[in-house]
Amino acid sequence: MKKLRFLELLYGALDYYYQGDPKGAYDYLTNNQNRVEGSVAGISYYRFLFACEMKDKKVALDILKEAVDDLDFWFPYSSVGHNEIRQLFTEDETYLRLIELCKIREAKRKFSGNPAIDVFEPKEASLDNPKLLIALHGDQQEIDSVYDYWNPKTYFNHIVAIPQASEVAYTDGHAWTTIDRGVKELKTHYDQLVSKYHLENENITLCSFSGGTAVALEAVVKNYIQVGKLIFVAPPLQNLEVLKNDLMMLKENNISVYILCGDSDDRFLPVAQKFAEYLKNVGVNYKLHIAENTKHEYPKNFEEILLEIKVFFKYE
Repeated sequence: MKKLRFLELLYGALDYYYQGDPKGAYDYLTNNQNRVEGSVAGISYYRFLFACEMKDKKVALDILKEAVDDLDFWFPYSSVGHNEIRQLFTEDETYLRLIELCKIREAKRKFSGNPAIDVFEPKEASLDNPKLLIALHGDQQEIDSVYDYWNPKTYFNHIVAIPQASEVAYTDGHAWTTIDRGVKELKTHYDQLVSKYHLENENITLCSFSGGTAVALEAVVKNYIQVGKLIFVAPPLQNLEVLKNDLMMLKENNISVYILCGDSDDRFLPVAQKFAEYLKNVGVNYKLHIAENTKHEYPKNFEEILLEIKVFFKYE
């Protein structure tokens, strides 16, 4: 059976949900969860939410009890303790105990993590003139969710560094929610990498997906880090309007920008298009690729798109 990535599983379920079929979403998630490696907490979290949408109190409570009591997970209190979900459980003592545990664990663990990073060196290329790709995950993800897309083999024998945010949205779901915090963590990793590998700015590419894109943009246009190339995938860029007057620095520093977004990413395709317009207005070298039949995710033909990126950035 073909393996699925967590986002593929989730968006397959959301197809049912957005058609008004939460049971279909729940069944899809449940029946296909074994096709995903890891992401157990994320799958449990969304199964719980879909069960609540189905108004199936028993199933939802069983999922929450297993996650919190047996697996030591926690989910965001603002979600599992929301008024609409509370009404489903009508002051059920077990439910109240479990969401209180979520609240306590969230308070202790949300900001208690340490920034992490995995660095992968190419096996075949010389490090005499090293090139580096830093790849930021999206929200509710971790390092493993990035490696399949960005690694020395897929990215032209670059050193590939994948930071993991210290902030956590739920168990094992790392997030760049606090942009300033994320920028500081990225700068720390960046400084250590530049010092270790003696990198030139033009040989550094910063890539980001979804929630990581706001951190990437702020870190570069505010000059916390210096790079030669930027890649934004499915960019929410919630700080775009605040930073739009700083985009000229990308032109001044000869930083090229590649933007990739799905044609069915209804929320963020308009953001990607607006970003491209702003870059065009200030004369930045950019390309916007709108991937067909793609939602808020990496396109299925991503390997082909990498070849386009290679041409755009004029890699040898």
